[in-house]
Amino acid sequence: MGLLGLVHCLRPGEIRQLLMADVLPDGRIRVGGSVIDLTLPVAAALERYLRWRAEWYDGPSRYLVVSRASRLHDRPVSANWFTIDLLPGVSVAALRQTAIQRLIQGTESDGLQLAAYTRLSLDASSVYLRAFGGRARWPPSVQASSDDAVNGAARGAEPR
Repeated sequence: MGLLGLVHCLRPGEIRQLLMADVLPDGRIRVGGSVIDLTLPVAAALERYLRWRAEWYDGPSRYLVVSRASRLHDRPVSANWFTIDLLPGVSVAALRQTAIQRLIQGTESDGLQLAAYTRLSLDASSVYLRAFGGRARWPPSVQASSDDAVNGAARGAEPR
């Protein structure tokens, strides 16, 4: 489950709320109103987990992730479960932060790309871009917009 945070930037709450019905064919999952195509390693890990779950768990929970505490009920695992039982000492939020940092530094994503991939707001994306040294190409600066209007008028284009 940590791979969902590390590779696909899912928030801990998004992972906790995933239902079995959210696992779609062909290595995809539904998160909120979006469908995410999983990378091959993440899809393979999820498939292994699903096989393990089918073999060892026959309880009432419709949630994808089950724990000792949640196995007898139809409710998500606790928020603490991720740091205590899943990855001792490493939070899913920290994995997500690492993924966002790598996206910014490794791919030179702009704010729109970052927001689309991570489901962050544009404001939050620009904060991450500033924090991790990315180029904030969104929103366009007022100066660039006025320069475009002047250059467009010089070419005979109508002002916006």
